[in-house]
Amino acid sequence: MIEPRIVQRLRDAAEDHRVHPEAPVHLTVRLADGRSVTGTPLAVEDGAVWLRTVQDEDGAAVELDSVLDLRVDEHDQTVAEH
Repeated sequence: MIEPRIVQRLRDAAEDHRVHPEAPVHLTVRLADGRSVTGTPLAVEDGAVWLRTVQDEDGAAVELDSVLDLRVDEHDQTVAEH
């Protein structure tokens, strides 16, 4: 199960993007299967976070339960860890 603080950070980043689309937050999320996905959170809904990535400008869904941790790329600091 994903930690509530990770979900909150993803929601905060999505809200920041809605309020300030000219300065998107870029996050890298590490997934349970070992992959990492980098993108800008667009929304958190229905058990998924929608990330705008280089490959998918409209947003790709990533299941929240598969997110182990995330990192804000701008500051290269870990925001939350599982």
